Amino acid sequence: MKYLLGILLLMSLAFKSGDTKSVKPYSHSKLNMYGPSDVCMSEGGNSLYIVGDDGYLYETDLVGKVLRSSKRVGWDYEGVCQDEKFIYVADERGRRVTLFDKVTFEPVKTFPVQYGGAMNYGFESITYNETKKCFVMVSEKNPALLYEFDEKFQPFNQIEMNEIGEVSSARYYKGFLYLLSDEKMTVYKLNPITYSIISKVKVPVNNPEGLCFDNEGNMIIVSDNMQSIYFFKNPEL
Repeated sequence: MKYLLGILLLMSLAFKSGDTKSVKPYSHSKLNMYGPSDVCMSEGGNSLYIVGDDGYLYETDLVGKVLRSSKRVGWDYEGVCQDEKFIYVADERGRRVTLFDKVTFEPVKTFPVQYGGAMNYGFESITYNETKKCFVMVSEKNPALLYEFDEKFQPFNQIEMNEIGEVSSARYYKGFLYLLSDEKMTVYKLNPITYSIISKVKVPVNNPEGLCFDNEGNMIIVSDNMQSIYFFKNPEL
């Protein structure tokens, strides 16, 4: 038992020391859109949904070629996720979540999500936490706050993410929550119940703003400034 406790202590100290794994993309391509801010995989894994600073929702193929785009009904789209029927888009400046029909790509419903910060420091992300059966949205910084919402986007819990400090994307994948920090160029794997950090990995991408995973666990990241999409082999976080 003492031997096991010793190993666990050494592992804990190694993590706290900041010894973070780093991964490099195996491929990347340019995106024909302004300020891509977030990305999520379609339900079937055959396409991507990408949102941008110009207030458009795009569907692309798996390397980022635009297949279709929505009408411009938003101001500053920063987060996107989907379920079997809708695509959910978080508008940072508009302080709202808009639901798009997957078939028509038309907006069908909008929910206000109030946040009392500067216009460009609102919610940077949206995902659905299947473990806790709630939506999760995280504000960017000053401070980075994780909010839990019900299906009508009424908030019922709030957690300050002090250890991360700045968040640009959130994604639930295979039982865990992942947060992406633009400023730290780091992906964090979190416990989906306590939101404590389990592991983290550095990604050498300038201004990484969007994160998702494909069916094999490979990581996909979009860069706002570079207007590009980057592909990483499964980092095994």
